[in-house]
Amino acid sequence: MKSRNALASSMGRPLTGAVQAGAARPMTAVSAAGYSSSLTRGPAFDPLGQARGPAPPLEEKNEDAPEEKIKMLEKKVYDLVLESCMAQSSGNF
Repeated sequence: MKSRNALASSMGRPLTGAVQAGAARPMTAVSAAGYSSSLTRGPAFDPLGQARGPAPPLEEKNEDAPEEKIKMLEKKVYDLVLESCMAQSSGNF
């Protein structure tokens, strides 16, 4: 009878996931993900950037900017239109 190193199926071929003795696994997916066997390591994985410390303080809003004045006027107009609609629906016009 013949001796086999890898597990074989009923047809005599090695199974898909069977590892033959002495065969190293391919490193294609591992190296593509950024892993290496060297001891020197690059920067640690930090997707949120927490190692850099807190963010600088936010910039203060300038109330005198034209955009802010326009927003305030738009809000006043909206409030007046809403008040007018409410008065119309209740008959107080």
